[in-house]
Amino acid sequence: MCNAHNRFVSRFGMFLVSVLLAVPALAQTTIQEVEIQGDFKRVAESLIRSTVGLKPGIELSQENVQEAVRALQRLHVFSDIQLYADESDVGPGVKLIVVVREHPTLEGVRFKGHKEIKEKDMKEAVGLVAGQVVAPKDVARGRQRILELYGEKGYLRAEVVGQLFDADETGTVFLQFDIEEGDKVKIAAVNVVGNEAIDSGTIRKQMETKPKRWWRKAEFKADTYQEDKERILAFYRSKGYQQAIIVADSIYYDDSRRRLFIDIEVEEGQQYRVGKLSWEGAELFAPAELALQLRVKEGDVFQFSSPELAYLAKSTYFERGYLDTEIIPRETIRGDSIDVFFQVFEGEPWKIRRIDFTGNVKTREKVLRREVSLLPGDVFKSSQLQESQRRLYMLGYFKDVQFQQHATPSVDDEKFIDLAFNVEEQRTGAASMGAGYSDRDKLVGTIGLQIPNFRGMGQNLDFSWEFGTRREQFLIGFTEPWLFDTPTSFSFRVYTLNQKYF
Repeated sequence: MCNAHNRFVSRFGMFLVSVLLAVPALAQTTIQEVEIQGDFKRVAESLIRSTVGLKPGIELSQENVQEAVRALQRLHVFSDIQLYADESDVGPGVKLIVVVREHPTLEGVRFKGHKEIKEKDMKEAVGLVAGQVVAPKDVARGRQRILELYGEKGYLRAEVVGQLFDADETGTVFLQFDIEEGDKVKIAAVNVVGNEAIDSGTIRKQMETKPKRWWRKAEFKADTYQEDKERILAFYRSKGYQQAIIVADSIYYDDSRRRLFIDIEVEEGQQYRVGKLSWEGAELFAPAELALQLRVKEGDVFQFSSPELAYLAKSTYFERGYLDTEIIPRETIRGDSIDVFFQVFEGEPWKIRRIDFTGNVKTREKVLRREVSLLPGDVFKSSQLQESQRRLYMLGYFKDVQFQQHATPSVDDEKFIDLAFNVEEQRTGAASMGAGYSDRDKLVGTIGLQIPNFRGMGQNLDFSWEFGTRREQFLIGFTEPWLFDTPTSFSFRVYTLNQKYF
């Protein structure tokens, strides 16, 4: 963007506002008139005036001029903003002239020099379309997204330059990205140093960034590499090295700049074991009962972080409906052990206020509701919620089953929660046709149809028809899994058979 500060123009008595304010005799200059000039077709003059906020009668100052410029910049529509003060024709005060120029309108986006990435993929990544305003930040963002596309394909040395070119006299512009793809870079080696307790091969197995082999690609992706470093540290923590860190890492090329090398230096620190586990504030459960949920005991390798241990203990409270229980862990290192003190704030149990279902277009709501073991008024239990989700899946009617929990206002100091199950129905049923020949029955044909969730009521209907020269059989079956809305299954099958023996 061009310079957005005040500018001195010594013509017809015009002068820089900052100079004007520096002269003591003019320190109390009053604005007599505000004039808006420049190129602004998409923005109303009234909006510019209200945004500037400087009106006749206001004393001109360096501060309010700078604030006016900042306010115009916040509109994100101008590429050039200039303010002048003109004292030639307005008597004792000055005329404030605001000159603005809008960002150009985009005519289209062009790409040159690309071979490895399709133009439509780059257009989608850049995200700019004809008719929208284009600013320098849009060009920079588009360039970065193209570089990311090339980086994902291993072209780490790709260079991209974005430039705006006038399209015609109407003021529209073309955005052109000139691309030099460079050579594809392959990972030659990943070296780990500083490790003693865990060998380098084991550490490399935790990473998705791997050297090139004949059976796999070896393209470097920056995001994946950052995640790899987190995976390395998580692996160390799972082995008790809670203070392990990556001291330094470096990425460099060989002379051909086609092979990439990665060096990772780790500092393992000491391996810790579980020390004393103590609790305060736990009244609903005994400390020994909570400790069982932690899956660790004193003397074990300290493989979980303290927040992870606290979450495991909270699951015991969740099962009793204590959804707002807080357990705050505090660690104390004692030699090669870590003592953990858990401060428990139990809270109150939550009850279910209502249960809703969405997404069931064909299936009746009662078919879903009878599979949910929780009822309004019950204390919330996480295991029952998960079991209800599993039972809905097992019906075979749904591609996906998700649930959400929503806290509701308390009633008489009791806490309530609403549950919402969202299901995505899938196609069910099967039809079959066939034909055959045998010496006994001669030519035969079969037609079959199975309809689970018949009429959306969870019932099953099936029939088959077998016909031929000497034999004809018709069979129909029906199953009602919830007779009279009770978990009592009822089914019947009826068939007819006609057979000729000559």
